[in-house]
Amino acid sequence: MVRFFDGRAVLYRLIEEILDQSSDTKQDIYIALHRDNSNYYKAAEVSAREKGQAFGYLGFNVHFVASDQMLNRDYQRAFVQLERPPLVIFQRPFPETVVEAFKRAVPVLDLDTISTDQIFQGASAVTEAVTRLLRALTQIDPLVVVVGGRGRFGSQIVHTAQNMGLRTESVDIGDDREIIQRAAIVVSAVGKPGIITPGDLGPGLRFLIDVGFNVIEGTPRQYCGDIDPRCYRLARLVTPVPGGVGPLQVATLIERATWAATQREIPRWDISKMLLPLYSRGEV
Repeated sequence: MVRFFDGRAVLYRLIEEILDQSSDTKQDIYIALHRDNSNYYKAAEVSAREKGQAFGYLGFNVHFVASDQMLNRDYQRAFVQLERPPLVIFQRPFPETVVEAFKRAVPVLDLDTISTDQIFQGASAVTEAVTRLLRALTQIDPLVVVVGGRGRFGSQIVHTAQNMGLRTESVDIGDDREIIQRAAIVVSAVGKPGIITPGDLGPGLRFLIDVGFNVIEGTPRQYCGDIDPRCYRLARLVTPVPGGVGPLQVATLIERATWAATQREIPRWDISKMLLPLYSRGEV
C-alpha cells in the first residue's frame, strides 16, 4: 500500500478554526492571472480557481484579474483610491514585469511576500508551506534534496530550509543525480512530469514531496506532479498531486490574508500538533 499525505485535511481544519473565531474577513482579495495556451498557464488557472473557492468560503470577496487589465491606468487609479492596500495573489507563472509595474503604481499587500512568521518574510507561500512540512517531518537530521533547486520556487525552498538548519542540497536537470540516491527526503519543484524516476531514488528514502503541478491533456488523470508514480511504492509517505502541497499553499495564503485583514493573532496550521492526515491506496 502507498501512504499519501492529505493536504486537504489540513486546509479544511484551518478554515474551520478561522470560522470558529468568527474573524471578520469580509474584504476584497484579487487573484491576478496571466492566460495563454501553454500547459503551465492552464495549470495556474486550475490553481487560481481552487484558491478562489477557499477564500470565498471564508467570506472574502474574490476578484479574478487578467494581467493586461493590471496595466490599465484607470484600473490602477481605482486601486489607489481604496482605504487600505488591496490583498493580491499573483498566480505564478506570471510576468514579473507586470508585477513590478503594478506595484510601482499601486501600494499592495502581495500575499506571496508577507508572512505571519518572520523567517518566511519575502518567501512565497509554497516555499513556506513546503519548509513547514519539512520541519514537521524531520525529527532527525535527514538529507533533503531539492530537485529544481535553482528555479524560482526550488531556490527559495533550498535557501529557507538551510536557514532553518535543515541539511539541504540542490540538484537540477543535467546535474549528477547521485546525491538524490542518498536523500531521505526528495522535494521536486521542476514543473516537468516524470522528472524523477525509481532509478533516481535510494534505499534510505523516506518522503517524497511533489511541488510540481502539470496539466496533461487527453489523459484520465488530467493533473500530475513531477514524480513518476512508480516511485510512490519506494517511499514511506508521498504528497500527491493534486491534494498534497497545493492545499498547504492555499492554507498558508489564507493565514497571511486573514492576518492582513484582521491584524490580530490567527490560527496557523501545524501538522506536528495533529494526527498526521494520511490515506492509503494500492499500487498506482
